[in-house]
Amino acid sequence: MAYRIADRCVCCHYCATNCPAEAITFRGSQYWIDPEKCVSCGKCAEVCPQAIIIDEAAELLPPEPHETQYAECDLCVLGAGGAGLVAAVRYAQLTGKKVLVLEKGKKVGGSTNFAHNWFTGYMSWHKEAGLEDKSEQLLQYCIREAQGRLPDSLVKKIFDNTGVFFQWLVDWDEQEARECFGIGRGPMGAISIDYPKRRFENLKCHDPAIGPGWAGTYLIRKMMQVCGQLGVEVLTGHEAVRLLTDETGAVTGVVARNDGGELEVRAKAVILATGGFSGNDEKLRRREPGFFDGGIPVHRFSPVTCSGDGMDLAEQVGGWVNMEKTKLNKFGPVHHPYTATGCSMAGFSAAMVDFRGNLQEMPMGPMGDTSFLDNIPEHAIWYIVPGNVVEKNLRDLVDHPRDGNQGLNYEVYKEELEFELRSEGPAYRADTLEELAEKLHMDPQVFCASITAYNEGLKTKKSPAMPFDMPEGEAGNPSFEDEGPGLPPPPPAEPIEQGPFYAFLGQRFAEGAFGGVMTDEDIRVIRPDGTVIPGLYAVGDAASTWYTRGVLGPLTELTWAVNSGFIAGENAAREAI
Repeated sequence: MAYRIADRCVCCHYCATNCPAEAITFRGSQYWIDPEKCVSCGKCAEVCPQAIIIDEAAELLPPEPHETQYAECDLCVLGAGGAGLVAAVRYAQLTGKKVLVLEKGKKVGGSTNFAHNWFTGYMSWHKEAGLEDKSEQLLQYCIREAQGRLPDSLVKKIFDNTGVFFQWLVDWDEQEARECFGIGRGPMGAISIDYPKRRFENLKCHDPAIGPGWAGTYLIRKMMQVCGQLGVEVLTGHEAVRLLTDETGAVTGVVARNDGGELEVRAKAVILATGGFSGNDEKLRRREPGFFDGGIPVHRFSPVTCSGDGMDLAEQVGGWVNMEKTKLNKFGPVHHPYTATGCSMAGFSAAMVDFRGNLQEMPMGPMGDTSFLDNIPEHAIWYIVPGNVVEKNLRDLVDHPRDGNQGLNYEVYKEELEFELRSEGPAYRADTLEELAEKLHMDPQVFCASITAYNEGLKTKKSPAMPFDMPEGEAGNPSFEDEGPGLPPPPPAEPIEQGPFYAFLGQRFAEGAFGGVMTDEDIRVIRPDGTVIPGLYAVGDAASTWYTRGVLGPLTELTWAVNSGFIAGENAAREAI
């Protein structure tokens, strides 16, 4: 018998790059273990951060049932991702009191383990490097990005805390932190603290879009280490199902379900760090029905444990759940979650055709605008790239890397392309356009006519793939005058004339769905009338404080998560002292 991926795979590449039998490839937009090649070594199950790979041959023993178990603590944190662990550690550090963390999954880390980095405002490292303090300039940038839909005071509060939080993290082990972090362009594109090289885990992965191995992994490892030092207990496999309250409505504990029964925890305060709701199909369709219904299933870069548990728990005790104060990071068409090489070849400078071979145009609208895919039954397209462009662009990336992190290199691009080609679905290659059309199950005449039209459009520099030239400072070709975010411009489009020819799948994907539980600026959960529920906080992806429908947050989700956890831990400690 072989191992099997039993649930929705995030596609962090960890299992595939560590499989000694090369038995793991893509099937659709999920990794799949070929049972004919699997040697049952168990390496894939060992490294999977979601613990969703099972041994088909293992004897599944039913859990031993037990009577309800009881525990007491001063703070109970629900969720062992970055926000929850930071909150737990900060509270324990300030109070010396007992903290219990309950994690639904079999492993800790949550979405944080897949995240790259967070923004860090001006702190001692910047001063040491002789850098000018541009905090006010960056703060005004963040306030503008919030478009008036978040209170300026909240933006300032989180922004000002970013340097405080990072200094706190560094203080646990300054030497190790300096070995891992450095001055560079952070996730906002501003001069910040960068994490330039994947470390500790997933070291064979070349995809910069996802961990484990980046700063999120560092944070989880460090917080778990400190939890051991401070006596913070972390229990995995415990799913919170009900909050406990007293006669005044104050939260006094939680009931959690484990393999054998229930655990009832009495606590003086509870922090909801349960993550977002991207793993809950019903909640996703309530928020964005057209995006997730029909076509190729939307790939999600978030753990299956992110199922909106915080919303359900908060509603039980009268908390305000507001789907208008949520955010869905949706993109498309993009060649995720496949190889970094394939993703580099698929983009604005490539021709796009639908599944019938008809040429398609991408509207140059806001980031995340995937509406043009609504009229395509599959909600996906194919990027068509000639072999000479593949070779030219990838060789250029080897010689002149455009990515900010130094850990990514494209020297393995040939191996990555071959890996995709032997997988089922993400990419195809053919010597002629007619042969490529047949592999894509298209009418060769329709497909070849589309490519001819694309080539003709390039002669006027108004190709369907790049309908106009972007002036400097706009998306895709930014200036850094305000130290804001930006990406380098895409390579210029070239005619599709020289084989072999490649087709790369471009589909919708979602990084995550965030928010739901309304809180005040002190990260306390509130009721619909604005009053505070005593003893209850919500942080990170569970909290709606930072999110508004249609607005890209002024700071990254992980930045909000770690800082909201830090602030909530301090506020809960203040109440306890």
